[in-house]
Amino acid sequence: MKSSCRLLGGGAVILVALATAGCEPAGRMNLLQPRLAGWQRDLRLETDHAHWAGAGTQGIERILVEFPLPGARTGRPTYVLYLRLPAGTETVKIGPEGSPLAVGFLIQTRGEYAGLARVTGGTVVVRGDSQAAGARRTLELDLSFEDGSRSVGQLIATRDEYAVSRFEQKDRPADVAALVAQTGKTASQPEP
Repeated sequence: MKSSCRLLGGGAVILVALATAGCEPAGRMNLLQPRLAGWQRDLRLETDHAHWAGAGTQGIERILVEFPLPGARTGRPTYVLYLRLPAGTETVKIGPEGSPLAVGFLIQTRGEYAGLARVTGGTVVVRGDSQAAGARRTLELDLSFEDGSRSVGQLIATRDEYAVSRFEQKDRPADVAALVAQTGKTASQPEP
């Protein structure tokens, strides 16, 4: 009996070490889509791919989160959330009463309901102010979209200029340009 207790104790230590060594997803988000029926009405999404890029000369930080199919944390993105937020602001309000520089969209990349929906309102709370390579931002989201959908979630985004710039300049340049046109700013270039 003693040997099995020692094994369990050591196994518990390993489990605790794994839990604190990055086994948690980088982001969790509930996506409520009242216009849809069945399982698509309330999706619980998780991801290991949450990134942010520095403000550069424009004072805008960019957030990119790629969610695979519900039930997975990695894989080809099915839902993509892209936000542009004023740098240095902890609580950012989006919409008519919020900052005109705070904008974003959610894209469903495939399936019967594929398409883009712009953020029309909500709040993003941003914590973390390091500008170092690999620095993290913790975000709490409560967003509404033009199609009536709503997302609520938490993210830990890691600084990755390349991933965000690739999305802006190669994957979805027209969508980003249209979003940026709303604010009167030009799309940010990658930091040197």
